[in-house]
Amino acid sequence: MSELPPEHTQESLPGYEPYTGELGVMDATRMGWRLLMSDFWPIWVVGLVAVAIQMGCGLVGSIPYIGACFSLVLGIFVQPPLFAGVVYAVARIIDGQKANAGQVFEGFRQRYWQSVVANLLPMAIGFGFGLVVAGVMFGAIFATEGARGDEEAAAIIALVVLIPLVIILSLVMLLFVFTMVAVWDYPESGWEAMKASVRLVKEHYLSTLGAMLLFGLIGLGAYLAGAIACCVGIFFTIPVLMVWLTATLVYLYRSWTGQPLEQPLAEDAGGLVPPPLPPGAAPADEETSGPAEPSDVEMPPT
Repeated sequence: MSELPPEHTQESLPGYEPYTGELGVMDATRMGWRLLMSDFWPIWVVGLVAVAIQMGCGLVGSIPYIGACFSLVLGIFVQPPLFAGVVYAVARIIDGQKANAGQVFEGFRQRYWQSVVANLLPMAIGFGFGLVVAGVMFGAIFATEGARGDEEAAAIIALVVLIPLVIILSLVMLLFVFTMVAVWDYPESGWEAMKASVRLVKEHYLSTLGAMLLFGLIGLGAYLAGAIACCVGIFFTIPVLMVWLTATLVYLYRSWTGQPLEQPLAEDAGGLVPPPLPPGAAPADEETSGPAEPSDVEMPPT
């Protein structure tokens, strides 16, 4: 693991303290939301920058005839370091720094080829799935050609085959959920980062599946809320969702790999109170005198 030198304390958020113990999905989700609320608008801007770049890639991919080629190139060489940069920015906020949208581009500066290599296998699996889907569709059409009601029969055959394939693909792709988080712990090899994600998910598969299902439902609500607001609302809801999900994944990754966490203290009518402690842990002091020292395991220096 790599370490950062102490950051400038004047740029750190007050009210942070270490948190140890293995988190559950709901614990990490609540901590991610608490982080988002700790300094909402600057953190939202971090998500907005990433979403704007992602939407720009989508617009380029929609160009007739050549858009598919552009989408493939962007998917290989742009999106992985972008997502790695989002992880970096969110992790720095978790470690007590002020939100900085410019850190979204750290994936391009520090982990470019590592993130590209780490994403090659998931991309290949997705591409292979696309070929299988195309084969199923053409096979269904060919098998029902000339038959009565061939369009309906082709649709039924395609659904019967495609639904299990989609489920299988989703379960396989789940193994790579932590790849862009792990890439910061494996500067020597993106392939090792990808394998680290696979190992971690295999150890916590049901918990990871539960987290993705939870955020799938939250994401559906976010898209619906954004669509209701004449689609303008997605520029608010989707950045929130991206940062929230990323923070949750970073919390889970650090917890499940035994790394110390930094969590902003919750605020209620009685003042600042620490987050829930794991069973058997000694309670921490209720008050803090200022920013905590940086985590033992942090992101690489810029």
